[in-house]
Amino acid sequence: YARRGPQRTTHFDLRGVLDRIAALRGYQLSASIIALHLDRPAAPVWVEGDLDRLLQVFFNLVLNAEQAILVCRSKGDIWLACGEDHGRVRATVRDNGCGMSPAVQSCIFDPFFTTKPVGQGAGLGLSISHGIIQQHHGSIAVESAEGQGTTIRVSIPLAQPPSKPPFNTPAKRLATRPGGAP
Repeated sequence: YARRGPQRTTHFDLRGVLDRIAALRGYQLSASIIALHLDRPAAPVWVEGDLDRLLQVFFNLVLNAEQAILVCRSKGDIWLACGEDHGRVRATVRDNGCGMSPAVQSCIFDPFFTTKPVGQGAGLGLSISHGIIQQHHGSIAVESAEGQGTTIRVSIPLAQPPSKPPFNTPAKRLATRPGGAP
């Protein structure tokens, strides 16, 4: 927790992070009878940052949403969205889980704070996520009501569109496959 590696800054489309989260968690969510709703714009949402760390943030947020649903429901919904707003990227993770009291909300970004039973969580996921978002010159906020679910809002600076397509666009990946076959 105390050691932070160097940040690997790249230019990327945040929609790809949300797509990756859907691919990584989709099967487990489906098995738990939790529907994942993905709402993203048709146009790219460019950010400048560490792709792996932002993936970690959204993975943590979706995992927490899943756990909040399973505490109080036999099935549920998670909404994952992103878009642009006044020079910022706005992303949300919303669930219809058990929600949080104001006292819990005031502590969720504190290191080692957890509401989980002993041995089931170190209380670092949201604290680390908060730090990562701050490293990206952004903010992360929570809105929640007990019994009604939670919304986590992330805001980071929007980057300018690249002057040339990024290296790993789908067309370039296909062109580099052995034998030229997709």
